[in-house]
Amino acid sequence: MKHKNKYLASVLASFLLTSMIVGCYNPVASVKTGKSEVITPIDNFDTKEVKEYSEEGEKAEVLGEIVTPDGICSIKVTEAYFDVTLDEEKATPFEAGKAYGEAINMIFPEFGSMLEPYLFENIHGAFPNINKDDYTPVEERMQGLFDSLDNHYKEEIKGLAIGLGTKETGIYPDGILSTEELMLAQMVPDALRDTACSGLSLWGEKTKTGDMLAVRCLEWRLGSDYSMCRIHAVLNIKNGDKSITSFGFLGLFDVISGMNDDGVFAAMLDMYTDQVFDYEGKTCYSF
Repeated sequence: MKHKNKYLASVLASFLLTSMIVGCYNPVASVKTGKSEVITPIDNFDTKEVKEYSEEGEKAEVLGEIVTPDGICSIKVTEAYFDVTLDEEKATPFEAGKAYGEAINMIFPEFGSMLEPYLFENIHGAFPNINKDDYTPVEERMQGLFDSLDNHYKEEIKGLAIGLGTKETGIYPDGILSTEELMLAQMVPDALRDTACSGLSLWGEKTKTGDMLAVRCLEWRLGSDYSMCRIHAVLNIKNGDKSITSFGFLGLFDVISGMNDDGVFAAMLDMYTDQVFDYEGKTCYSF
């Protein structure tokens, strides 16, 4: 991968740092011990701390690793995140998704029971007046979005559902992640978002070395039990010159922040309409 390694460590560090800034210093479950622990923030947003950085980055200690028998998916566990690699050079998108689901079941079997409550917190935020005995409007929105996706992406998600062993039982909070709920989880920013992200890029005389520095803040709901803090993940998809690395959450294929094989970094910054008003006869929106 030609340019990606040069920037990968610094971008990953920025992702993990900004995730902590938006709230992940709250009590989280330790992957290694399974016990709750509290990480105390060292400063606030207006920090005066002086920090030295290098392009080498800091390598996280690997606590364990599993590889699926077919070799398509590997997941390394660190203190801070899951490091996932999917080999789509020797697998179809469906096969890669299936292997990913199988690997998640092996290394984090409570994934489904943890993700479903988080999903419904988002649903009730986006649909505050919904009939809690009928989530048909949510499923209709999800299906409409899913039908519009690229087939490669759809096949990955379908394979993931098979690998995880989900069933087509619709969208309903029963403590068991369904296939439809898994599909909806892939589209939280598209279907359920009521917050907005932010980002910042500096270069030239604005940075010490003159190189570009890019940071993004991830304004996702953490979950009432801080569940999303437990599943930070780096997803590496090997696919020749179409290889990408995505920074997000375990089991989610959407590229919240990512970098391709040419070192091009992109992030999905959600926006929502906060106010609609009329100005000189024109409809205007503030965000």
